[in-house]
Amino acid sequence: MATGVGEPVGLALVGAGADTIIQKATTGLVNWGQVALTGAVGVVAGPLAGKVSSVVTAGLGRAGTAVSTQLLPAMGRAGSGSAVSAVGSRVGIAVTAGVSRVSTGAGSYLSQLSAQQMGRAALTNGISGSIGNTGMYHLQRSPDNKWTLGAAIGAATGGFVSGAIGSQAGYLAVPIRGDLAKLDQFGVGAGVSEAGGAVDHAIRGEGYGIGEMAFDGAGGALLTRFPGASELSPNPGWMTHSMAAYGGAHAGAIVESVKFLGNELVEQGTGAPLWG
Repeated sequence: MATGVGEPVGLALVGAGADTIIQKATTGLVNWGQVALTGAVGVVAGPLAGKVSSVVTAGLGRAGTAVSTQLLPAMGRAGSGSAVSAVGSRVGIAVTAGVSRVSTGAGSYLSQLSAQQMGRAALTNGISGSIGNTGMYHLQRSPDNKWTLGAAIGAATGGFVSGAIGSQAGYLAVPIRGDLAKLDQFGVGAGVSEAGGAVDHAIRGEGYGIGEMAFDGAGGALLTRFPGASELSPNPGWMTHSMAAYGGAHAGAIVESVKFLGNELVEQGTGAPLWG
């Protein structure tokens, strides 16, 4: 979706993925036929929604033009509608100016983002995060906690989500100045880490408590300060992105180790797990 070319396919994959997660979380099973149908509907619905949106937008534009150029002036010429015409003109000017400012601001923000570097960061960090999270799942299992395919898939998916989207925090904060940039970066890192944890737990069929969510959010925010590829090179290539992702995965493993160790210590001392 970020490339601007695969948007319909991206929307279809998002819909199919969401359907898979919801089915697993609510029923414990996945109907892959339904998932495929959801994806197919997304492929058709995406372009169709775009066309409908274009038609509606064009219609609203023509209606607005007719009101401002024909109806309101006519009311003004009639005398009794002069006040309405004046108010309508002011409202129209204010709305037009507001839309123009938002459009200009959004365009300026997007023009400062590097789609190529963001794509490379997403892919390399997503893969590293997926492998790292799956490895931590195997290492942290207790003897009573048997290996399951669902749990391994949950760990891999959660790691990919956190790594791929979390790697965008620095890029998204670049066009923003001052303290707001740091807030944006920390917010994206925290939110994405929690989203990855939610996906992981949903696929495993486990609860995701507020304490664990808070820890994951804090860890995700902290990891955004780990140097990325753009901080290692002014124009990083695939190798630089891979090295940065590799280092980031190790930093993430340290955070997960702290989380695991804390849970073990609390459970041994109190008999109850820290994260539930």
